[in-house]
Amino acid sequence: MRKRKAKAHTPKRKSNRKPKEVGEPESPISERTVERIVEAIPILEQEDWGQDSLSDTIETAWCNIGQTFVDLRGYWNSLVNGLEIMRSALGQLSYKDDPKEFVPQVLFTHAVTSYVAAVMLASSGQLSGSYAILRAMLESALYGFLVARKPNLAQIWLERHGNDAACARCRREFQIGKIWNVLEKDSKSVTTKCKNAYEHCIDWGGHPNEGAIFPSLEPMNGNAGFKLHLFNPRKSFRKATFCAALKTAECIMMLFGLVFAKEMKNANLDIKIENFAKEISTLSGDVLMSLSDSSI
Repeated sequence: MRKRKAKAHTPKRKSNRKPKEVGEPESPISERTVERIVEAIPILEQEDWGQDSLSDTIETAWCNIGQTFVDLRGYWNSLVNGLEIMRSALGQLSYKDDPKEFVPQVLFTHAVTSYVAAVMLASSGQLSGSYAILRAMLESALYGFLVARKPNLAQIWLERHGNDAACARCRREFQIGKIWNVLEKDSKSVTTKCKNAYEHCIDWGGHPNEGAIFPSLEPMNGNAGFKLHLFNPRKSFRKATFCAALKTAECIMMLFGLVFAKEMKNANLDIKIENFAKEISTLSGDVLMSLSDSSI
């Protein structure tokens, strides 16, 4: 097992591990975060944690998440705000036994849980993987919107895996082009925002396009080829991915508002969403400045 330094005043061990790929820390990780890691890792190591390539990589991801939490706290706070608004929105719903009503509910719920997964990946530096989840997150909410507007699709969605014909029918009915057409009848502005977010996610990781891969490539010395980083080392790219997550969350909120307008208004969530959009606009300006500075 790998040895870690012990604190002089306590038998607990303190990890020496630093984030491998995210970059040099600007400030130390909080004592609370360190203590939790210090307590957990020795217990895991008794079961040979970190001795295989997968658990070692996951441990690095944990450390990177903690460092991102410290380095990009302003972005983190906005991400938390987005999650709390979406959870508050879900909290306004009451369960319905009719598939035509609960299918949109579960699809929107799935979108919110996907948001957490995307933020975890982005915080660790696994940026292209985060965009793939963000795309799935938006699609889940779009499916929920479509079923709310076309309730007969609820049963088609539920029976997708009944047989080959049912699967083919479900694919036809939930084509993204058809969803855009229905959404545009409700709101052209929401359609434009959702389309932009959807295409952005596809470009940067939702599909294996060059934008998903080249930012993590590093030329090796002597024309020896390239190294593909699992954890993207550039802070500016993490900022950009966080902004993409925030904009996707805004799309989910807007779609939710179209389907559950009464519930949104009752909880004053429409006002919170307006303020959330202003937060995103401010952070987006910071991202543009960061991306223009190759040293960040």
